[in-house]
Amino acid sequence: MRKRISALIIENKKILLSRDKDLKFYSLPGGALDIGESIQQALSREIKEELNVPIIKSHYYSSYTSFNERLNIRQIDYNYLISINGTPSPSNEIAEIYWFNKEEFQLHPQMFFSPFLKEVLPKLLEDSLL
Repeated sequence: MRKRISALIIENKKILLSRDKDLKFYSLPGGALDIGESIQQALSREIKEELNVPIIKSHYYSSYTSFNERLNIRQIDYNYLISINGTPSPSNEIAEIYWFNKEEFQLHPQMFFSPFLKEVLPKLLEDSLL
C-alpha cells in the first residue's frame, strides 16, 4: 500500500491547499514517502519542495485509507498539523496555493479533492480549527 503524507497548515481559521499543474482540484500539500524515508523526513522534504518553506514543528492529526484513481492503487494518508517558517510560495510543480475558509468548501465542493472533503474536513470543523 502506498503511503502519503499531507500537511495541514492553518492560520486564522483558514487552511492552505495547493493545486498541482496537472490537476483541476485543490488538495493538501504533501506526497508519497520515498523508500527508506521516515514520515517526518518526507513531510519536511515535500513542504520544502512544494511550498519553499521549512517546517518549524509538526504533530500527527489523522489518517485514512483511500483509492488513488490516478495511480490505480490503495493508499494510506497521514495528516500532520504543521507550523512553517516564512511565507509559502508555489514551486514549479504547483500551479497555485490558496488559503480557504470553511464557507468556500460548502460553496464550491467540486474544487477540492474528494477524500479531503470526506475524511479530513469534518474533523477539522469538529475540532474548530476552521
